[in-house]
Amino acid sequence: MVGGEEFKNKTVSLRKRLVGQPIVDNKTSEVMDNLSVDEVVKLINKDLEGFPKRELPIPFRYYRKRILFRQ
Repeated sequence: MVGGEEFKNKTVSLRKRLVGQPIVDNKTSEVMDNLSVDEVVKLINKDLEGFPKRELPIPFRYYRKRILFRQ
């Protein structure tokens, strides 16, 4: 959800869950405010490093059908 100020400034605010990390001061997430779209894309790509990237086996218009990646 993007608010009016964020839309005007072309920024977003994210809450990143700290999965697999020890809980410090009762925090389970990290809040990141006023990130540009480019910064968000870089964060996502960094978090997905090492994971396989594959094209969908069927065209997007059939997205309701079950997608199987196992061969």
